Amino acid sequence: MRLLRILIIAFLLLVSACSDTPSGSGVIPDSYSELDIEIAEDAEDDVPDYGDVPVAVCDEECQYQQECWDCAYYFCPPLNAVWQKRVCYDRCMDPPVLAYEGECEELFECDPVSDTDYKLVDCELPDGTPGKQEKWCNKGNYYYGPCDPCVEEVCDGKDNDCDYEVDEGIFPCDGPCGPGEAVCVDGALTLCSAPDPEEEVCNGLDDDCDGEVDEGQLNACGACGDVPEDTCDGVDNDCDGETDEDLVQACSTVCEEGYQLCLGGSWNACSAQQPADEICNGLDDDCNGLIDEGIDCGCPPETIGFLVPCMEEPLLCGQGYKTCQCANEDCTITSMSPCQAVCAWAPQVDPACDPTGGAPIPEVCNDFDDDCDVLVDEDLLSGCYSGDMDTLGVGICHGGEIICESGKWGNYPDNSDVFIDLYCLGEQLPLEEDLCSGQDDNCDGVIDKNLQETDILFIVDTSGSMSNTISAVQSAMSMFASTYADDEVIQWGIVVGPLEDGWKEMLKIETALVPFQQFLPHLNAVDASYSTGNEMLYDAVYLSILNLLDPADILMTPQSWDQNITSDPSLGSFKINWREDANHVVIVFTDEDGQSYLKPSVQKELIKDTAQNADDLAIYTFSPASGKSDWEDISINGSWFSLTSNPAEMFDNLMQILDETACGESE
Repeated sequence: MRLLRILIIAFLLLVSACSDTPSGSGVIPDSYSELDIEIAEDAEDDVPDYGDVPVAVCDEECQYQQECWDCAYYFCPPLNAVWQKRVCYDRCMDPPVLAYEGECEELFECDPVSDTDYKLVDCELPDGTPGKQEKWCNKGNYYYGPCDPCVEEVCDGKDNDCDYEVDEGIFPCDGPCGPGEAVCVDGALTLCSAPDPEEEVCNGLDDDCDGEVDEGQLNACGACGDVPEDTCDGVDNDCDGETDEDLVQACSTVCEEGYQLCLGGSWNACSAQQPADEICNGLDDDCNGLIDEGIDCGCPPETIGFLVPCMEEPLLCGQGYKTCQCANEDCTITSMSPCQAVCAWAPQVDPACDPTGGAPIPEVCNDFDDDCDVLVDEDLLSGCYSGDMDTLGVGICHGGEIICESGKWGNYPDNSDVFIDLYCLGEQLPLEEDLCSGQDDNCDGVIDKNLQETDILFIVDTSGSMSNTISAVQSAMSMFASTYADDEVIQWGIVVGPLEDGWKEMLKIETALVPFQQFLPHLNAVDASYSTGNEMLYDAVYLSILNLLDPADILMTPQSWDQNITSDPSLGSFKINWREDANHVVIVFTDEDGQSYLKPSVQKELIKDTAQNADDLAIYTFSPASGKSDWEDISINGSWFSLTSNPAEMFDNLMQILDETACGESE
């Protein structure tokens, strides 16, 4: 009997609690929640037989309430989901009247709708130690997490020291080169001040902090720096097993340029003409620019009276003449006359004749004022080519120009104020072999390598420590530009990061894949002067290759950036315009280990698995030896190179990449 009464009451209360408005189903109010229900224990004939369960009988008043009353819960002060009271209306009255109004009741411990945040509250461990625990509202009741003791703050996204602040303060951090200090963001240390590895140089120190000193810097002779050049001293200076091999050096005299060879540890005589005493032979024996000067020069009698052009002292400028003349009455002795103006040799000597003023002629390179304008060797320019003349005008080979200065032909190299004799400025000589440039680089009349449709994407770390390396890349590509035939077979693009974007750091597509002449200005404008620290280059590689895969092969779709990171374009639009039928090449330049700031995070294995499924993709990476494992492992179908700030070395490495990815043999 008691059990049945409890079940019936519980059922009626449940029906009442499910009503939302006064017009809902009739529900028994609180005042009648325990009606005087008769249990027909003795009326077996009037009550259906339900086994051992007695049946409740509702009296006349109960039946009226069920038929006419509409009851519901209403908010009451302070008007939230926690405090409510029950109100019933009698709809059988016209108009309906208020039949029942209950007291304001606290139905829940907390608001199940608005109270959704986790809170950190004080607690006490069994031994009396103070601590903190999480407190949250679930379906109107409070729940509590374990009580954790208050300890020294660590970088883990929790309030360890119970001061209601999370990850506050400065934390120690370690870099490959020693300790430093960092701040904590979202449970992770960032902006660590520990010294960064630097490029290894030959100084007896472990500059790149990999535990080795001067590795890769010792030359063939086991010392720092470049291998010494062989010198003419009978010693194997360059440690190649040979002594004084192939040593030739330029030499000169006042007469001309020449060369000399190293023989037996010493230089032989210069091949250039040596100055000699002037003799009467019509030649400049002492190489001072004058012929037969200062001597009593005899000359053959049969040449007496013949005028010979001359441009020499005592003539001041222009062209004059001299002749062989008798030196005694019977003309047994002859001599060459001084160089004089033509008027001095006229049959009727002009009284106004100046024998030192020659006739102006076009200026020639002789350190003399030939055109009598008080200037010497001015405006003299000539074409030149110092290579094999059979290669001039073939392929990329072309001539340059030389100018005259102080009677000598030569020029000033670019960015130099030193005049070099016989230097041909601007000429292009043959290269040893054709590059992958679409041109005849060795000028043999045959293009040995033809270009294939290839897309090349540079991903460049623009943190401040990369300045020298980026400069080397820019110089190398400028060197390549001098021979590259831009027929748009190869397309080039750049992704850079991290850049400063307010208080955030940004990954940016600097330029989509474009022809080389559009790409090169963007590359030369890349700046590595940013004081950034979040090198998101694992993310850059992963995002760049995603649209080389079929959607079914994508292993992870990024959802968002870390709160300190952004991108341009936005994450959903970060796509590279790869061409479908081209080779696809990614080249990464960085001095940091692989890092990711995407959510979910990009790990090395994910990049490897994704790259292996991508269409015609090769990844090449440049990094210090300390980060080799991070980057060599993702160099799928490509190679890892040691990061260098040497433009010539960078040029050779990039040409190797082009040979492997964009070149085919000439048909």
